[in-house]
Amino acid sequence: MTNLITPKLLKTFKRILSVAIIIFLSTFLQIYWAMGTLSDKISSGCLDCSFFFDAFIIFLITSVFFSFLFLIFHLIKNNYLKIVIEFVLLFSLWLFWDYTIYVDRESSWSTYLFSDELNYTISVSFLPNFLLSLITIFIIDFKLLLKNNNPEMKDLFKLIILVFVLQSCQNKKDNGLKEIVLEDSISIKVKTKTSKFKTNLLKDVPTKNFPIIDSTNFDDFEKGGKPHNDVLKLFKLETKKEDVEHFRINYKIPFSKNFTSIAITYQSGDHELFSSLITLDNENKIIDILEIAYDEITESAFQKTSEINKYKIMVTEWNWMSGEPITEIETYIVKSNGKFKKVK
Repeated sequence: MTNLITPKLLKTFKRILSVAIIIFLSTFLQIYWAMGTLSDKISSGCLDCSFFFDAFIIFLITSVFFSFLFLIFHLIKNNYLKIVIEFVLLFSLWLFWDYTIYVDRESSWSTYLFSDELNYTISVSFLPNFLLSLITIFIIDFKLLLKNNNPEMKDLFKLIILVFVLQSCQNKKDNGLKEIVLEDSISIKVKTKTSKFKTNLLKDVPTKNFPIIDSTNFDDFEKGGKPHNDVLKLFKLETKKEDVEHFRINYKIPFSKNFTSIAITYQSGDHELFSSLITLDNENKIIDILEIAYDEITESAFQKTSEINKYKIMVTEWNWMSGEPITEIETYIVKSNGKFKKVK
């Protein structure tokens, strides 16, 4: 029987496999180098998808795509053109992946401009993209690049390195895009001076670390926090009910240094208890408010509890009117400007 696996076919297969492995590993390094800071952020397209899962799909797609594409490029006789095309395509694809990750895990939760998204992506991606593209192309085509009497390849790499050096110098000169701090287009001005009133009011309020379970009810609401019946006046708080009393500031939450987050509880009449999460700016003005717990003792049929994490708040409503409990879960995130946004 004729051997179907010829030496030429075996050589081609080995080249495809080696290119796929090199691209897979270099893409892994590039994604985590450029976008690793977003690894603990929630995906807007899939709330339960981890950063590693999304990145793995990117590694796989990129490695398969480029392993066959580079095989086609191998047919190009002009070595100078071949290297340039490979470098530009790899650099561009990695930049595209970085942009999609940033949009999915950061800017889609807010109101960033496209130009801001692009500038930020370039600022954090240029260095890892450039270096790893250069190294990856060199490893894949090292035999070609090390051929004797191949001055055009030497000139090409000298040119690429020169561009990198000039770009690096420019970034150092004016801090460039690396120090861009993106804010929402609808944002708040954060002043460095913190109100003495707020400092004195909240200094004795305990800070809770994540994760936080808030199920405040009539049985335990007086056991924690700090009583403060002037909350309505101090924060100009608007409540669902008019007959409210027994205000307590329960705890602080360390979401961000740009705003303060506190959980408060207040009673309406003799039968209802509300707990809310409030974000405040440095002038003690309310940025946003979210109801995170509720209890009532008229029928004892309705309740609300919350699970609070750094990037996600899950609010569960309970209804026992039919005998069997019916639950409804809503998911929120805290945006960079202190606003709450419902995502599910």
